[in-house]
Amino acid sequence: MRRSICLAFVLLGCLSVPAMSQRVASDSPTLPPVVVRELRVLEETYTLLDAAADKVWPGWTGYHDWPFQFTFENGLRVLVGHPSPPKGFELVEGLRIGDRPVTVDRSAVTPLLLTGPFSAGGGLLSYGTTAAGARVLIVDIKLRMPRPGEDLEAAQMPTTENKILTYLHELFHGFRQSFVRAPVGNLMYNADTDYATWSNVEGLALDRAYGETDPAAARERLKDFLVARALKRRSMTDEQQKEESSDDLMEGTANYAMVRALEVMKAGGFQPKLTAADDPAYHAFKNVDAMLAEHRAALKSVAARHEYPKRKCYEYGCFQALLAQRLVPGWQPRVQKGEFIDAVLASKLAIADDERPKIEQRLRDDYPYAAIRADAAKFIDARDAAWNQLKTRAGRTYIVDLKRTGQAVTTLTARTAAPRAPSYTLGLMTLFPSGFPGFTLDEIQVSATTVPALTDQLYYLKVVDIQPATREQPYSVTGARQADGTWLNETVTTPLFTLKAPKLRIRETGDRVKLQVLARVAGTT
Repeated sequence: MRRSICLAFVLLGCLSVPAMSQRVASDSPTLPPVVVRELRVLEETYTLLDAAADKVWPGWTGYHDWPFQFTFENGLRVLVGHPSPPKGFELVEGLRIGDRPVTVDRSAVTPLLLTGPFSAGGGLLSYGTTAAGARVLIVDIKLRMPRPGEDLEAAQMPTTENKILTYLHELFHGFRQSFVRAPVGNLMYNADTDYATWSNVEGLALDRAYGETDPAAARERLKDFLVARALKRRSMTDEQQKEESSDDLMEGTANYAMVRALEVMKAGGFQPKLTAADDPAYHAFKNVDAMLAEHRAALKSVAARHEYPKRKCYEYGCFQALLAQRLVPGWQPRVQKGEFIDAVLASKLAIADDERPKIEQRLRDDYPYAAIRADAAKFIDARDAAWNQLKTRAGRTYIVDLKRTGQAVTTLTARTAAPRAPSYTLGLMTLFPSGFPGFTLDEIQVSATTVPALTDQLYYLKVVDIQPATREQPYSVTGARQADGTWLNETVTTPLFTLKAPKLRIRETGDRVKLQVLARVAGTT
């Protein structure tokens, strides 16, 4: 899965079509132009792959066969190419994408107006079955619009070209399943200072190796990478090391496919079909050099970040694969037979035992080792202090639950132009020791807190009131209480923050108050 994470997103031209949005909710299964424009981006992805797929990875076929589902924030769902659309989907007459039928489900459409621009991210998902009962895997894409006052740069909403590459990334995940069926990845690891230091150094070594035009010099820098990786892994178990190498393979090769496609386009041979008239945000990959530079910049940027080791697999795996493509002929069949990319590289770069101490010294001398270690120690110390502060808080716990909305709460904090509170990742938690910054999501609003808070398991915000005995009541609520106990258009005021939502359920258990948000927009069931 490509993290929107990180993931690459797209900016489409803004088009207000209230009349067409109303037609989506009528009896006629038509689509507004702003939605059709989204689907045409997928069609251009097929055009690119028809020209580049075999050059990206020998034998890559079958990308036309993968169904896509697009889910818009107003609840509209569009399927492209599903062999047996589930109940609720209707055929859109006269519209085909890549010569594949389009169906639409309008059963959950809300009054939210789709105007764009849209960003997108997603992954593979099992959805529905064939007529014969076989499971159907699809590429599942979620699309969203910017929030009022949102920092678009922070929201990572670039061009249509990046959207095409995002779809290519997910389609490669589908292809990769043909030769990697039992991954051992999904590393969950909280970095210590040694790990963070050497992880940064190995990323810089990869960047320097990639930048070398002389193969011999590139191999020497790859030795730096391999030794730095070995030093980093001294605190890891064998299983954690395998998980890390597996993550490099799983996500890194999908990023590699994107970069290789750019390299193929730079060499010529791609004739775009989508035009600026179809999509004003599309420039037919005329900025390939800038996009390649962005990937290299992303490698250096992620190398310097200490908080989330797993996030590095996208770029570290990508650049290992790019160097294997350059220096290890025939590397792809070896990966398809079960080898990790770092093992393939190591097999071509024999490092003698007496050479390792010399390379380690080179890592300390030729790279900014001391500065990196000081920065890593400062971050790790602050993260650990934040955890010690949060874990000792006791009292009444408030939990805001966004699971029913499908929106990860932590990502919302990165979409504001306001100054951001310091935060630290620890496992599946994000720690906010000086307070949670708050967010707005459609008609949901959570105010900032001035006390420490954390998010956990993607969807939950947790704030602890350490002085509950001084409060006359744990919270107050205004709104329309329903017969089933839920609230509509309510405002919940706690001693620590305020929550507004179009639909909510409140559950109290002892010193725990859970605020379960049930809808993003008024009128949603």
